[in-house]
Amino acid sequence: MEVRRSSLLHHGDVFAALPSQPVQPLQNARVAPEEIDFVLSWSVCPDLLEVPNACIVHEKLGLRPDVFSGAITGACSAFLAQLELAAGLISSGRMRFGLLLQSNNVTRMIPKEASHSPWFG
Repeated sequence: MEVRRSSLLHHGDVFAALPSQPVQPLQNARVAPEEIDFVLSWSVCPDLLEVPNACIVHEKLGLRPDVFSGAITGACSAFLAQLELAAGLISSGRMRFGLLLQSNNVTRMIPKEASHSPWFG
């Protein structure tokens, strides 16, 4: 498992519309979209209310209909929860490859001019 790239969202951008994510990491890992078995996401401010970014990315990548896609919430520990769930799914033998997506795009809610904005990127 590795992190290949981090991108900044600009005003008006949406996470799922970033052009090279997550296609480029799949290509780097030599994993075809049809091999993906699950997609887990977390976002402070998802692209759509009540629709996890995982579902949007699932559709954009054209993944199989049976691919599990959902959100794991947990603020600062969401990635660890995703990692544990991914490890369980893979070690059970039921699934082989997955995508773990994170977006801390709180800059949609906090102007960069605000004195506390550096805390949030």
